[in-house]
This record gives sequence, structure tokens and C-alpha cells, in this order.
Amino acid sequence: KLCAWMYLETYRQKKPIIYIDLSQISNSKNKLQILENQFREQLTGSFYEWFTQHDKVIAFDNISKESKCIDLIKYCEEQFSQIFIFSNSDIYRSYYIDDERFSDYVETKIKTFCHSKQEELISKWLRTKNNSESPDHNLIDSIETNINSIIIDNKVLPRYPFFILSILQTYESFMPENLRISAYGHCYHALILARLIKTGISQDDSALESAFTFCSNLAFQIYKEGNNDALDENIFNKFQENYSSEYIIKDSVLNRLFSEYGLLENKDGKIRFSIQYSFYYFLGKYLTENYDENKEAISSMVESSFARHNSLTLIFTIHHANDLLIIDEIITYTLCAIDNTKPAKLIKDETLIFNDLLNRILPDKLEKSGDVSEERKKERVLRTQAEEMQKDSNEVTEEKIVTLASQNTLLNQLFQCNKNIEILSQILKNKTGSLKKKKLYEMVETICDAGLKMASIMLENQSEIDLYINFVYKQYRESDEYDNTKSDTYHIQNIKQELIFKVMLWVLSSIEKSIHAINKPELREIVFQLSQDKATPAYEVIKYFFVLDTCQKFDDSTKSNFEYMVKKYNKIEHPFLNRMISIRTQHYESTHKVKEHYRQNIFSTLGIGYKKPKIQSKASDIHS
Repeated sequence: KLCAWMYLETYRQKKPIIYIDLSQISNSKNKLQILENQFREQLTGSFYEWFTQHDKVIAFDNISKESKCIDLIKYCEEQFSQIFIFSNSDIYRSYYIDDERFSDYVETKIKTFCHSKQEELISKWLRTKNNSESPDHNLIDSIETNINSIIIDNKVLPRYPFFILSILQTYESFMPENLRISAYGHCYHALILARLIKTGISQDDSALESAFTFCSNLAFQIYKEGNNDALDENIFNKFQENYSSEYIIKDSVLNRLFSEYGLLENKDGKIRFSIQYSFYYFLGKYLTENYDENKEAISSMVESSFARHNSLTLIFTIHHANDLLIIDEIITYTLCAIDNTKPAKLIKDETLIFNDLLNRILPDKLEKSGDVSEERKKERVLRTQAEEMQKDSNEVTEEKIVTLASQNTLLNQLFQCNKNIEILSQILKNKTGSLKKKKLYEMVETICDAGLKMASIMLENQSEIDLYINFVYKQYRESDEYDNTKSDTYHIQNIKQELIFKVMLWVLSSIEKSIHAINKPELREIVFQLSQDKATPAYEVIKYFFVLDTCQKFDDSTKSNFEYMVKKYNKIEHPFLNRMISIRTQHYESTHKVKEHYRQNIFSTLGIGYKKPKIQSKASDIHS
């Protein structure tokens, strides 16, 4: 599609261009005849007159390893001033990445989408589907949540438009009748199935089942070798020999698995899955189907869930699972993590430490442009930046995290708690319809308590903060950066403010992590019941933020929840909670279309000056 678009754009610019689909050309030695034939199909007029032009452009699509492709390209290098070659990334990596024949070409790649582009694509998809020009921001948010829960890691499933649209289409039209795997698992199943069919593997059940069984066993063999990436070719040959003695697999199926579009590749004597998500998908499938024999291995993964390969394997294993054994084990480990710390309640005594900072750090009123689309773009830019920072951090610190966790019990439990929230969130968002309410309640409670325990670590014993301040100050005094022109009181006060600000960020991010993990509308009844049972300010805040994240629109019910929270947690008695509620509500108002009388109510209830936004007229209205 990109090649076709570029061809049309070049043609519109009045430049002579011709398009060649390399998969459709013959092996003819007469290269000029091939070009003339293509010209006759695409253009009118004299081919020879067109061919004598000096600034001709040619676009080659679907290059393969066949020699006819290179032969034609090399011929055209002498005839055309500009040449574009479009290649599948798998083929490029396999055959041409180090090819000196293309050393004069500039390599470009399609980048993965950022969150802004993803929202734009979803919005266009909804407009096309519903034949509507007005975007439903709440619906977009809901769809984004589904997509982001599947694209858990850009390394596993890159955020390319093809994958985003595939997920949208799978959710919309092709959910399986037999829900042995979750919606999440089915999306990956559909992508793998499409790739297998593209290789030319027969679509009959026996051929596909044979391919799936082989890949599952191979993924487990890679896992057993402890590399989590690839098998040495000699080990693979031995595995294949043992596999063939137990299972029937046709050579044609095996060859297709290693073909250009196959799931497997042999690179430098190493056998690996060509796309990373297929490795975790098949490993999860194997572990689920052979759970009894691998209980210890799975328990070990749960115990070290903070390691990326363990958490990803667990997520895929759970999405294949029919029973609750793995889920129960993760819940148990999460409940036991940070066992000596009670979940934060966010009562006055706990949040008193932040009161002095509020007016200086957290604004009473958010600055905004007044344009919902602009505000949403800003938010998604921040999401992308956070994702990039996390990716860079993971690459640098994954090994360090595992080392730190093995050396420090508290850090181990913190890392585990943090990662288990993500794993349980995956289950909640993709298995809601297949789990009983009692189990869903237990999972939501576990997630929220885990986040509140993490928040409580720095709130539980605030006298320790003074110890931290003194420790940091002593280190600073002994450093070369110490400014001796300022007093001790000045330095200690600055350190205290910085440290308390970091503590506040930690508390807010821990709570938001739990809220993000449960933001599925179907869980509303359970979240409300849990808030009522717990009856703490923290759980009431979680309930209200859940309402904002999952409501279809800001209506009378949302308004009632908002007014109740502002009245109960007023500025005088609960300044920290009041500011949290205010900022979160203002953020919702600025990023969603809210009816005017509700907007007025939000600002008057918060006691903030309100200015009615200017109505932007359409160009047609201005003209008339």
C-alpha cells in the first residue's frame, strides 16, 4: 500500500514514474520488454518517448531472493534517475541487509505508531464504521485500553497500524465460539494463523495443528535450554529427530515454517522464532497443556515475575489456561508481598506530609488550550514519552533488577508486586466473562491492596523520612558539589522538599497503577462493592477515578459521584485528596467532550474561575 501511495503521489507531481511488482514479472532476459509491458498496463502514449526522459522514477515492490529481481533492478539503475525498492522486513533482514549491491541506497523503515497516531487511526476507523464525523472520546478510550492491554510491549508486538487494525477487526468480528483462550490470546492466535496461511501451509486442520504442536514443543525446548531466545543448530537437529520419533510432521509443513514468511528462522546457526510474540504464545500454550509436569517451573516464574521473560511467559500461559491454579498462585504471591505493610488508607495523618507542597507543586487549576483534541494529543505524547523511557530503562536495568531483587527481600517483593499487578490486570481485562464474581472481587482487591501497599511504604513510618533527609545531606556535604555559601537549614529544607515531592509522586503513581489495572466497565459493580466494604478514603478515590476512566459520558451519575467526593474530602480537612480529585476531574473535562451545564458544575463545585470556551465555526459557516 505504501508503494502504491508513493507511486500515485509521484504521478500527481507530474514526474514520470512506473511501478513494478517484482513478484509478478517473468524471468525474461529482455528487460526493456518487461518495462514496456508494465508501461502499457499503467500509462498511455509512446513508451520510447517516455523512456528517453532523464528524471524518470521507478518503484519496485515485493522484492524476493529470486535472481530475476536483482537482475531487473541492476538494469534499471542505468536507465532511471531515482529508484525505490519496497521490501518485507523479514526478507530484507534475511537476504539483503549486508548486500553490497545496495550500498548506494538509503535505508528507511516504517516506524511503529506513537499513542497519538494510534488514537487517530482508531478515530478514523470508528468514523468509517459508524459513518460519523463526531468522535466519541469515551469509546476511543475504551478501545485504546483493549489495544494497549494486548500490545503490552512494543518489543513483543510492535505498534504498527497493521497490528492495531488486526486487533480491532478481531475484537469486532472474529471472536471464537470456543473461548478456551482469552480475547487477548485469540488476537495473537489470529495473527499467527494468518502468518502460517501466508507461508502456503494447507489450511486443513491437520496441517495447522501439526505446525502448532511443533512450535509449542520447540518453544519449550528453547526455554529448557535456558537461553529464552534461540537453539544452537546441533541441539535443534537433535530436538527435531526426537520430535519426529513421537509426532508426525510433514517435511512440507516444516519447510513452510522456515520459509520467507514463516514463524522460524535459522540465522548464523541459531534457530529462533522470527517474531517474538510467537515464542511466548507457544511457550504459554505448552505450559498450559502440560501444567502438572511443569508446576515447579511455573511457580519459579511467579516467584520471579519481575523478570521480563517470566512475566511475559506467565501472561501468555494464563491466557491459554482454563483452570484457576496459576491465577490463584499469582494472587497468593501478591498477597504475601510486602506482607508487613498495610495498604495505605490516605487518611489525614498519612497525607499531612504533602500539605506544604500542594500549592507550590500542584496547581489549583490546570492550564489548557480549550481544544479537546489538542489536549488529548498532549496526553498521548506524554504516554509515548513514558513508554520510550520505560523501554530504555528496561534495556539497561533488567539484569540489574534481577540482581537487586536477589540481594534485597523488600526490593524483591516490590518488583514482584509491581509486575503482578500488570499480570493480574491482563487476566481481569481479558477473562472477565469467564470468571465468577467472587474470583473477580478477589483479584480487584488484590490489585488495589498491592498498589496501596506500595504507596504505604513511604507513608507508614514518616519518621524515617527525616533519617533519609539527614543521610542525603551528609552525602551532599562530603561531595564536590556542596555549596558552602548556603546555610545548613537552607540545604536541609531543599532536600526535604525534593524528597517529599518524590514520595508524593511514588504514592500517586502506585495508586494510579492499580486504577489503570482495573479500568474495565464490566467491573463497576465489583469496584463499588469493594469500596463500600473497605470504607477508606483510598478506596473511595479508587472508585471515583475508576468511574472517570470507564464512564461512557459525564452524566448525572458521574456528577453525583464527583459532588459527593468534593463535599466529603473538602479543601480544609483533606487538602491532598481534594487536590487529587480536582486535578483528575479537570483532566477528564479537558480531554473529553462534556456538556456545558456539567462543565459549569465542575468548576463551580471546585470553586475555580470558569470561562466559557470559544466556539470554533466551520469554514463553511464563516464563508456563508
